[in-house]
Amino acid sequence: MVVDRLTVKASARQRGVCPECTGLGSRTEVDPELVVPAEEKSLSEGAVAPWTNTSGAEYFTRLLEAVAAAAGFSAATPSRQLPATAKKVVPQGSGSRSTSPVGTGSGASVPT
Repeated sequence: MVVDRLTVKASARQRGVCPECTGLGSRTEVDPELVVPAEEKSLSEGAVAPWTNTSGAEYFTRLLEAVAAAAGFSAATPSRQLPATAKKVVPQGSGSRSTSPVGTGSGASVPT
């Protein structure tokens, strides 16, 4: 049986369920200080900690460089010096464009 998510949310609101956690009692949040613990590093230098020591680190570095180029800022800029728009686009995307890392050949794209 397939249940429409909008129907579930609408009925949850009618029952007084918290709209932020949809009644689960918890929310998924990202702590920027854990994601970028060393603000002196640039995106190209591995500022995004969860993507640094993985088998896909090279892919993620190219992806961040492609996102930076598409959004109009440099991936070589130290994280603490990035404009506010860049600090928002990196974790959240812009919602209006997509891009792929140069040279990956994967055909994968992400919202920028």
